[in-house]
Amino acid sequence: MGVNSGLLASFYIRYLDLSGEEMRNKARSEIYKCIYCLTEDTKLSFSKEHVLHKSFGHFQKALSLTCEVCKNCNTYFGDNIDRVLGRDSIEAFLRLRYGIKPSEEYSEIPYNRVTITIHEGYGDWTGVRVVYQPPSVHPLPQLGFPRKGTGDYIYFTLSEVEEGIQLDNFVVNNGSEVRIIAHTKEEYEELISFLKKSNMPLGMAREFSPVKLDEGKLNVKVEFIIDAILARGIAKIGFNYMAKMCGSTFACKDDFNRIRQFIRYGELPPGELRETIEPSSRPLLANDDFNRRRFGHILLLEWDITRRHVLARVSLFNYIVWTIMLAKSFSGIFREIKSCHFYDIQHRVVKQWPVISRELIP
Repeated sequence: MGVNSGLLASFYIRYLDLSGEEMRNKARSEIYKCIYCLTEDTKLSFSKEHVLHKSFGHFQKALSLTCEVCKNCNTYFGDNIDRVLGRDSIEAFLRLRYGIKPSEEYSEIPYNRVTITIHEGYGDWTGVRVVYQPPSVHPLPQLGFPRKGTGDYIYFTLSEVEEGIQLDNFVVNNGSEVRIIAHTKEEYEELISFLKKSNMPLGMAREFSPVKLDEGKLNVKVEFIIDAILARGIAKIGFNYMAKMCGSTFACKDDFNRIRQFIRYGELPPGELRETIEPSSRPLLANDDFNRRRFGHILLLEWDITRRHVLARVSLFNYIVWTIMLAKSFSGIFREIKSCHFYDIQHRVVKQWPVISRELIP
């Protein structure tokens, strides 16, 4: 049988073997866009960004961004936002509580945004401000003043005293004593100096050593505040997660300019902080309740119930659930974005979970 003449096509495969210099040149020629400052540059100007900062644990299959955050933004976040979230927040306290942060580093927590006090029922200890150094607590340098009307003592730490406190609501002139708790001579002298500046008779001051606590569990009250810096840190986790799940092109849309400006530059219209990020104590996972919850970090991305607003939910240690308004009244074409990842602290692995409904995650 003969072979018909005609057009013959030949195919070949070329294996590209770039040298190191050629690979660097290739990287220089590709342009990427930072999801925060929107600067466009080559890959060499970008660095790896963990969706959830490593200060909250090291995990297998941890989510990360590679060419989405420029080095300038990454450095800024590390120095100004991630550091505060990891050291001076309720989440920082939980890092210490659950052993993510070594106990020998407890002194790094400034306790400006977290207050721990001995709860009522502990005699002279009641109301004393303490720091947590596993497995026990230790009093901070502080002054205790009797409150007018009740005589109960309220305590102020050395740092609060240095910033200045108002004494109008406390008994300071009827013979009631002012309690001084100090560990060093320097701390004692600083507290005495404040009393002198306040024109308080030093005869009212008494060095106070609370009685030794019984061994075992201690009932404490933990209070915390959320300010713009911490809100930006939580929002950054949610925005990182969206960029990982939906891509940088989606994250760079104008609909996200409001949250982008807030995270990167702290710019937010007055009064909109509460609308932008909102805490809740309600459990996010099915079968969890207030006291018994699965041990891990949760990242969730979804539309709101009207399918108009893009929301992220971030819950570190599955404790407080923060809802972040990433985009209000999204103007782009609708696309399904629902996703959830669970950072399993016990097994140190990240798991992707399907989302069955807005309120139910298996």
